[in-house]
Amino acid sequence: GGLTSGTGGTTGSTSGTGGSTSGTGGSTTTGGPSVASGTTTGITKDTIFIGMHAPLSGASPLPQGSFENGAKKFWAGKKFFGRNVVVEIRDDKYTPSGAVRACEELARKTFIVLGAAGTDQIQACGRNRLLQKTNTPYISSGVTENGLRGIATYFANSLTYKQQSPLVVANAKRQGFADDGKWALVLSDTPNFEDAKVSMEAELKRAGIPYDYIPVPKAGTDGDAAALGTKLRAGRYPVVYFLGQPFFFAKTVNQAQDPTYVPTWTGPGPSMGVNSVLTLVCDAPGGFKASYLSPYHGIDKAPAGKYADDIEMITAGSMMGVEFMLKQLQANALFRESLLQKLRGGLQIPGGIFPPTDYSQGQFAGTAVYALKPNCGPNQWHTAAGPFSS
Repeated sequence: GGLTSGTGGTTGSTSGTGGSTSGTGGSTTTGGPSVASGTTTGITKDTIFIGMHAPLSGASPLPQGSFENGAKKFWAGKKFFGRNVVVEIRDDKYTPSGAVRACEELARKTFIVLGAAGTDQIQACGRNRLLQKTNTPYISSGVTENGLRGIATYFANSLTYKQQSPLVVANAKRQGFADDGKWALVLSDTPNFEDAKVSMEAELKRAGIPYDYIPVPKAGTDGDAAALGTKLRAGRYPVVYFLGQPFFFAKTVNQAQDPTYVPTWTGPGPSMGVNSVLTLVCDAPGGFKASYLSPYHGIDKAPAGKYADDIEMITAGSMMGVEFMLKQLQANALFRESLLQKLRGGLQIPGGIFPPTDYSQGQFAGTAVYALKPNCGPNQWHTAAGPFSS
């Protein structure tokens, strides 16, 4: 679905772009009906460079080549204002410091920067002063709101964890497991998950669902997973809300479950809703039951054979939004400030792989989610419901 109207450029490479992409105009403004001059970093005579940081290594089990392949497939054969579109992808190593290095490099070379995954990494880039100083539009999936609210260059294109909390409960009711018994509320003990914790506690109380809050280390060890697994098994929690590191999640599932204890795992997106996570949990003792929210539909809803995996599909979905944004600009006003003005002015982006985005409601512009269910035959998350917003 969506925004593939055939006016974009050829593809994303991960190679450096040299020093030829930067440059600024005169003084800039973001108010008023138009921007007469501004920052043109990432715009050359022939090319528009788009940046993306992603966890190509580290504690997130994502296929490395899929981000680049998804970008290439989307932009192949398209041009904007006579220019090709090239996507530069940098490994953030799934650490905040790695993300800052990647984002600062991209801010110096590309027109716009996208954050692919990782709450702490996205938060670190969203708050980065270089991106703000250079008016670099920074767009990511909705994660934490901690420290990001009010930053003029940061925009979320899907619902944040806090915004998803009522939908986690609503989805549990829709799928029939909300009232199975006391939930375990398991979150990494980090400030960036505090808004998710507080909002989930409020929603569970509002729904009359009992729960135990269980904080865990962000980078949990095998021993931490074993201890958590023992606690979950002893508590016989029928539902486990888990928001944390994907590898630690997989270790916990395998440590907690046995043939007599197979809970339903749930939580907000985009945390666990990638197919590579299923390869680590589908063989858990007793099987794997889950219903996770997601800012995109499952790969079962994609045209057959179009994408090699879900990361290619998700990347293409992100590029649909970028394409729509670029269409709002004018050939003589390809400035970062022009794009920021459109976003701050309430730009509404139609849905495709992602639900619609509505910046008239502010910088956290997600409108709906999908619910995903595991299909452990092909190790794929498939679409259970959605998009829905209540």
